[in-house]
Amino acid sequence: MARLVIMPTGISVIRNLEKSGGPKLSLGQQAHQLQSVLASTHPGLERLSVELSILKKLNATKDDKVAFLATDTDDGECAAGANATIAQHLFGIEAVVKRISGLVLDNAEAFRKRGLPAFYQALDQFVEEASRQGHKLVLGIAGGIKPIIPYAAVYGMFRRIPLVYVFEETQALITLPPLPIDFDWDALKAAERAFRQIEEEVAIPRYQLQNLLGEELPRFEGLFEEVEGDELTLSAFGYLLLGDLKRSQEMPVMLSNSAYKKLESLQGFQRRAIDLLLDRVRNPFWRAQKRHTFTNTDLEVYKPGSTSYRLSGWSQDDVMYIAEIYTEHDAYERDLPNRRRNQYKTQDFRAYTPTREEISEEAIEKAQGDEVVAIALQEQAKAENERAEALQLAAQYEQELNQSRELVGQLHERIAELEQEQRERRAWSLWRRLRWAIFGS
Repeated sequence: MARLVIMPTGISVIRNLEKSGGPKLSLGQQAHQLQSVLASTHPGLERLSVELSILKKLNATKDDKVAFLATDTDDGECAAGANATIAQHLFGIEAVVKRISGLVLDNAEAFRKRGLPAFYQALDQFVEEASRQGHKLVLGIAGGIKPIIPYAAVYGMFRRIPLVYVFEETQALITLPPLPIDFDWDALKAAERAFRQIEEEVAIPRYQLQNLLGEELPRFEGLFEEVEGDELTLSAFGYLLLGDLKRSQEMPVMLSNSAYKKLESLQGFQRRAIDLLLDRVRNPFWRAQKRHTFTNTDLEVYKPGSTSYRLSGWSQDDVMYIAEIYTEHDAYERDLPNRRRNQYKTQDFRAYTPTREEISEEAIEKAQGDEVVAIALQEQAKAENERAEALQLAAQYEQELNQSRELVGQLHERIAELEQEQRERRAWSLWRRLRWAIFGS
């Protein structure tokens, strides 16, 4: 199988070329400047950088592809370009270079606020590309600036991408297999609001994070790290969790034949309700919160609330497979114990296409039983949210009004004091004039 090898890239190739009497490279000219080196029969070109050594040990061929991720410096991009040119010459491999904005060593704030998000975004893009093209992924973690190596390693572990490392002295290749670890979405669901906030603002003040998480903050401290000015942004684990959330918005939902037929048979409120669930089931936080314990089946069951609606299925390789859809409680209780995951073949599933059908008044009027309860609960939840927001605004307004009243009262008291002082000064002045007029002194 063809491979996509992704590697953060350092500038060792530039230094090693200069040490060996090679040309001094400059950005934009490196391909031309390397022609004399490539034309020679000098052995050991792959030892000019650890990135090239990894490709050599991986037995890279023209069927593979390599992506060199450069720091946000001209030297970094120049070195990545040199590695790409030599790799193409040695292995016939397709090589691309991507400069990562903000990935620098001399500015810690830029590194955390811009470099790391851009780095993870680039990794995600290449991972998605490999998935589309059917390439096997390999992540090299021996090159690049040292601070980026742990972030790349954590990414590989949680994305289940094999990690490779070459010892520079012995040239031995070490491969770390994917680790069977994942996020505990049940435990992390309380942090979702904080992640959404940091996604918008990159970093937020500590007091704001404290307000969002409250007493839960100590449990989640490993998901955040400090930047300058007592602000917090996401740690490596935090970025990965946020990436999973963002990918879940595009997560394909696949329906079994029976689920597809059930969906197509629904109309009005029932269809809109199931469409809503099929949209929300992408979100791992929603799944963790709505997962319903049900014995005698290995299918996961999602129950949105006090309704008879249920989805059963499983998630695998960033795809959500829906095996069965239920709109009646009795059918759910009767049918689900007979269902097992091995009864379904993923190749028989078909993609779900979201619709935007609204609930009509006629469908609501015809709704009975759990459907009426569902509507009432939805309206009640909406009303409670609006009421809570109104009470919060009212409390804030009342507090501001009381403060204003207190300030006005203080101003009135001060004005009264000034007026009294002025009256007393006028009275004293008048008394002095009268005394002078009467007594002459």
